[in-house]
Amino acid sequence: MRVMKFDMKVMKAVMKDDLMTCRRFQNFYNSVLKAFDLSWPYGKSVYTRRYDDIGDYLNENKDGFVQVDAIRQFDKVDFFFVDGDLQLRPWTQKVDKVFRLMQMCAQTGKCFFASSAFAAIVLCAINTRGIVEKIGRLHPSYPEGGNVEILNRVRPAHDQLFLDAQTGDMYKFDGDSGQWKKSFNCGLRRRRLQTNAKRLLGRFSMAYPRIMPEDHHEGQPGEVETSVMKWHVNHWLFQGLNAQRPFLFKLASTKWALSEATNSTKVSVLVEGPEGTIMFESGHFLCMETTMWACDKYPVLQTMMNNFVRVKSGIMQKLERLDYCSQLVLKVGEGSARDIMSRTIRPRSAIQLSVKQRLSYTKPGEEEGGC
Repeated sequence: MRVMKFDMKVMKAVMKDDLMTCRRFQNFYNSVLKAFDLSWPYGKSVYTRRYDDIGDYLNENKDGFVQVDAIRQFDKVDFFFVDGDLQLRPWTQKVDKVFRLMQMCAQTGKCFFASSAFAAIVLCAINTRGIVEKIGRLHPSYPEGGNVEILNRVRPAHDQLFLDAQTGDMYKFDGDSGQWKKSFNCGLRRRRLQTNAKRLLGRFSMAYPRIMPEDHHEGQPGEVETSVMKWHVNHWLFQGLNAQRPFLFKLASTKWALSEATNSTKVSVLVEGPEGTIMFESGHFLCMETTMWACDKYPVLQTMMNNFVRVKSGIMQKLERLDYCSQLVLKVGEGSARDIMSRTIRPRSAIQLSVKQRLSYTKPGEEEGGC
């Protein structure tokens, strides 16, 4: 099995903040390895990459040509795990390559686990459906968005977008009509200004018990109580957990939240909090706004990581591929690309091939079919 993870910082750190970032990434790294040790006793290869060092996995370079080696490298990876820095946003230049890789994973049915700031970037990749390969930069006068009511007074800028901070919708200026038009939803919005009052959860989420258990405690700054959606109480992600009780998580950011676009049919909301969606699922994507580097303090997160690896690796052992019809070929739309994909896609996943080799292995000195 081949597993890819992304290191969003250089491991060699000098400043204190960098040391803290490396420590957090190491905790996330150990969490992934622990999940595979429990669910996958066979061999595995783990690759750690920076956000700017994944060009050999992208199917198109800056000139727009199809890269055969990149498709082959991409197809060899079975799992992708991403944990992003808190300051990363979908419209920042640092995430352009990772955003492109997320679109490729969504188009080909790869197993993808995203936490922290990358949950919103995954949602943006799902909302764009592969049409927008690169997110433009925000309007320089509104670097963090604004109210859509002032949109008509915003001076148009070339190839720059305006973010509706309340909904996460991106608007692009149309030169033909001379108006700003909605382009897509970036998956991120500003949190509402709330003092001490809690916004009521959705009517489909599990209600809080009137009598709190003895081990219940109020959340610290940055922590939030969440509730599982009613129809997902028996979801495989919550096996081994009491999904009828609220979970306490630490959020990646107290300034930004996932947009309300998660209420569409493209994704399935699993857990929500006072500010909206906390965890969602789409195909083989599992995304959460929480910080996975705090698994030692929040053991619920480690249990969810274990369930994700166990379920997805179990599917791979039964099926040749998670997605039989690769939409990547359909998007490229070239005859040569179809031939490239047919030659480079493995006939079966690395997991199933490893299992088959172990089952068909014969010890030295034993004849095939012998007792």
